[in-house]
Amino acid sequence: MTLKTHLKIALLASAFGAFAVQAHDGASGAVKQRMDAMGEIRGGMKVLGSMAGGKLAFDAEAAKAAAAQIEAHSAMIPMLFKEQDTTAPSEARETIWENFDDFTDMAEAMEKAAIAAQSVSDLDELRGAVRRLGKSCKDCHADYRL
Repeated sequence: MTLKTHLKIALLASAFGAFAVQAHDGASGAVKQRMDAMGEIRGGMKVLGSMAGGKLAFDAEAAKAAAAQIEAHSAMIPMLFKEQDTTAPSEARETIWENFDDFTDMAEAMEKAAIAAQSVSDLDELRGAVRRLGKSCKDCHADYRL
């Protein structure tokens, strides 16, 4: 990955970071770890979504890095939710632990979509990858996020 690509990702991540810090006020332990991982996923999605929406020029290297970031953090989701903790400011529903196998399957679907997104070579492929990743987020949040 080029220095220019690293700089683009760092700038986007820092812009997102201010929002994430506010959202995590008061979080600790497992809840904070989960929120931090979800923030990293959200940051990667923001990069990909900005490219797909034309707010940022398509850059295959930056897209691959953002998708790899999503893959790494989505792979951690089952481990991060092993401990049932819904203390404020958690947005996790108790149904996660009642349906943990389904929840894990959804995390694995996101991971697979992120792996596939790492091979996009043009804007049309990126848009399809973003739709699939977005669907995996939306499906899980509909069932398991307050």
